[in-house]
Amino acid sequence: MNERTGVLVIGARPPLGLLVFDDGAAYTVDGGYLAGRMPESDERVRSGQLRSIVVEDRSGAVSRVHAEVRVEDWDVVLLDAGSRNGTFLAAPGDPSWSQVPPGQARRLLPGMRVRLGGRTFTFESTSGAS
Repeated sequence: MNERTGVLVIGARPPLGLLVFDDGAAYTVDGGYLAGRMPESDERVRSGQLRSIVVEDRSGAVSRVHAEVRVEDWDVVLLDAGSRNGTFLAAPGDPSWSQVPPGQARRLLPGMRVRLGGRTFTFESTSGAS
């Protein structure tokens, strides 16, 4: 469905946003990702169900399989994958972080920040819609 006209458009789903890491690395959200120190150790990455994002963190606080980013319908959601030190979210402009309970999906809105150990990324919408 075209956002502006409401007209049904047949074709591939457009990317829903970008995950932009604190080091400038960016990942297009057009499917699911598994982020962590060694995400390729997970069967979902090995089978191609999810793509990997290797997160290098000098603090040692990022788990091998730390967090998952999913596309559900037209939403981008974040789940903690049972990480040892937790996954945290912060709303745009909010300096405080809230922990994501393991296995519970949280919808990512444009400008939200995610913290995995000592690393962060921001979800940016490609459409500008919120």
